[in-house]
Amino acid sequence: MKQLKLTCLSVAVMLAMPAWAENAATPEVSAQDVLNILIQQGVVDEKRVNDVVRKAQDKTRSQYNSAVEAVPRSQADVKPAQDGSVVRVPYVPQYIQDDIRGKVRNDLREQVVDDVMNKAKQERWGIPGTAPDWTQRIKFSGDARVRAESIMFPSDNVVQGYKDYNYINSKKVEGSPNDYLNTSEDRNRMRTRFRLGMKANVTQGVEAGARVVTGSTSNPVSTNETLGDYGNSFGIVMDRAYIKYKTHEERWSFVGGRFENPFMRTDLIWDNDLQFDGVAASWYWLRTGAWDDADRQWDPFVTFGIFPVDEFELSDKDKWLFGFQTGFTYSWWSQDELRFAVGYYHYENTVGIRNPVGLEIYNYTAPDFFQKGNSVFNIMNPDPGDPNAATKALYALAYDYHIVDVLLEYRLAAFSPHQVILTAEYIKNIGADDAEAESLRRSAPVETRHDGMLLKATFGWPIVAKPNDWQVSVGYRALRADAVIDGFADSDFHMGGTDGKGYVFEAQYGLLNETWLTLKWMSSDSIDLANPSSDPTSKSTLGVDILQIDVNARF
Repeated sequence: MKQLKLTCLSVAVMLAMPAWAENAATPEVSAQDVLNILIQQGVVDEKRVNDVVRKAQDKTRSQYNSAVEAVPRSQADVKPAQDGSVVRVPYVPQYIQDDIRGKVRNDLREQVVDDVMNKAKQERWGIPGTAPDWTQRIKFSGDARVRAESIMFPSDNVVQGYKDYNYINSKKVEGSPNDYLNTSEDRNRMRTRFRLGMKANVTQGVEAGARVVTGSTSNPVSTNETLGDYGNSFGIVMDRAYIKYKTHEERWSFVGGRFENPFMRTDLIWDNDLQFDGVAASWYWLRTGAWDDADRQWDPFVTFGIFPVDEFELSDKDKWLFGFQTGFTYSWWSQDELRFAVGYYHYENTVGIRNPVGLEIYNYTAPDFFQKGNSVFNIMNPDPGDPNAATKALYALAYDYHIVDVLLEYRLAAFSPHQVILTAEYIKNIGADDAEAESLRRSAPVETRHDGMLLKATFGWPIVAKPNDWQVSVGYRALRADAVIDGFADSDFHMGGTDGKGYVFEAQYGLLNETWLTLKWMSSDSIDLANPSSDPTSKSTLGVDILQIDVNARF
């Protein structure tokens, strides 16, 4: 504050002596410029500055008029009175006055500029390169999407074929016509999504991140908001909060909290919006950080993680996911690239436990979220004397899920800058025990249905980011009912979940920088039983065609 007062006083002195600057050349940084900076930054008040300048000018005039007597040049050398009442100023040639004026002006200007710049650096004013240090270590990114979607059903679809287990479990009662998912009435709707992410470089190698999105706290696989809800405000949730550490040569990386899927993947096992809770680590053992590292053709890796799925306060039967994946990327000198990975994903304690008669002590074994497709059974076991015994229901999974995944992707650069991307994936749930599931469901034997596969070909720009960029793809996929947990599977294909097979056509076109249009057509049919919990011997038809038109923008 003392330095600031000196700065203001220096400026006031300069303004109180207008003769100094009357004939001088304009300095690089004028006193008025300095005052403007101080006023704009809120360091000083404009009104108070004007008052100080005015008072300084008045005082200078008063002192000069009372203490200095103007005398003719002819009497400049006459000795003045010795009583101190008169002060005579000898004549000073103009060139000496100009020299003194210039020196004083330059000295004061440099002092004022130094004071102001020191103040700016200390308080990090809005001058380029002087923003607070923490703002330079934080980066924001995000995207927005507006979607028009049509869901169309064929006329021969089964009605009341798929139960809405989320609705039933929320009431713990079934028997209402509202207990079933819509499989017959076409639906047209508009949806939107917004995501805003933040990454902060805490120190060398350490990153902290978070992301807020539209969506629901009860749906882990979708951040969409459906428009047309009488203007009700959207829900905003945080779907990421993590700390990540990466070594300088990027050989090791560790992450903990809630973060994006750490595995090489498609959307066959997990939806792209699904986030992972827990800890994960990756090891790329050939990376060295050397100058020629970019020329390395082999880049093998291992990724493993421990993820809590559902934690219970009063039980040690928490649900977990243990994941392991190994593979490599191989790059040819022609810029072709091969990616290969084998993974194993072991879910623990996913099978429901039937309650003892009249009790509900194992209700926690029921999943918190369903889509559709998995084999389930009712874990409620009401007392036969209960008048509502026939309608009480709480559904849980009948199978374990220990998933083996083989993924292959080849990028062909022969048509550069366009690429051909070929993807193939096969998965199998090796933990499914049909005998155990049949005993839990108390049903007749059913066929084995625990695998899935995906084939996809993409041609065009690898990323659509500029006007006139384009990309097209076609794919076929089949996902049996109990190949993966339906609650975490893709939420778009076959209306979400498992037990579906069909084709996906997608086209993207760049409209402007980081703004593009997407058209996606999905046509699918059911594979296994539509309602295995009630009639395991029957087959039901569920076909659905979905058209999505998106306008996307990212920043």
